[in-house]
Amino acid sequence: MVPGLKQVRETGTERAVMKKDYRKYFFWILLLTLLIVIVFASRRFGGFVTSSDYFAIKNINRVASIILEEGNEKLVLKKGDSGWTVNEKELAGTKTIRYFLESLSRITIKSTVSESIFLNDLSNDPVPEIRVTVKEKPGFSKSYLVYPVSSNPYGNYFKKREKGIAYVVNIPGFSGNVGSLYITSEKLWLPHEIYSYQPSRIRMVCLEYPSDDGSSFMIRQDSTGCFELFSLPGELPVPEVNHERILRYLTYFSILRFERRVMESDSVDVEGILLSIPVQNLKVEDIDGEIITLRMFPIVDRYSDSEEEVDLNRIYGQINGEKELVVIRYMDIDPILKDLTYFTVDER
Repeated sequence: MVPGLKQVRETGTERAVMKKDYRKYFFWILLLTLLIVIVFASRRFGGFVTSSDYFAIKNINRVASIILEEGNEKLVLKKGDSGWTVNEKELAGTKTIRYFLESLSRITIKSTVSESIFLNDLSNDPVPEIRVTVKEKPGFSKSYLVYPVSSNPYGNYFKKREKGIAYVVNIPGFSGNVGSLYITSEKLWLPHEIYSYQPSRIRMVCLEYPSDDGSSFMIRQDSTGCFELFSLPGELPVPEVNHERILRYLTYFSILRFERRVMESDSVDVEGILLSIPVQNLKVEDIDGEIITLRMFPIVDRYSDSEEEVDLNRIYGQINGEKELVVIRYMDIDPILKDLTYFTVDER
């Protein structure tokens, strides 16, 4: 072989190998650049939401815990052998948890929102975001942010991350603010129980009718277990009393639950109602000195300035002077709404 020809062939082979190596390096550099772009976009835009049910819980039976964080408040709902607990201290209300999980399983994305609109709405209605973490078995978790603003028709924005895209979400069939479902207050997750008494543990019951003093009364139990009846106002002893009816009446205090709490999404003038005159005032004291008060107000549905209708099935209640209302069914509370004549009229 001619020496010069051999050198040319070797040089050509080396160039082909080097060209192949350059292509390989170029491929890896391009792939690395693409990965960097994907990571940056994921952090900048909150990831890529590929389905309308991204924020929804896919299987509520697999949920092990839900953590809600708003400012300095943190609420932990955890599933245990005995049921769901609130901050690992008390059992949560079964119906409340079930409703919450079922609602979260139906959340769908309605549309995206531009950053300018989101920031403008947030400036007009500066609400703290709620960080949500949903943990499922066997270890999968999902987190996102909820901005329960009231400046858009649906009253809320959701984001995967703080610097991500804002989404408007809704729940089919739910007309309220979806963000209002994410509550960090402990008491709102506890069972809907107002009181639970055995007759022997009741020291005093006082039921007032502000618009009808003649119906108001008080029952008091002394240390020997004997009961006395008094008319109100003035606490005047009632001489002739049907004691069997008093004992029967006190058994109606075994338990009283409310149906639900009045939420912001209900558009109820809570402050105005609390300033109005209640239809009944109930006060119960047990033998340990613990007192529970319940003020009751009618539920009025106003259809126009001149037309209104009173709900005959439910009533509002204010428990222990709290600045909120609960809804109580009449069928649950009606047994205790007696008047003074109930204890003074002979059954025969």
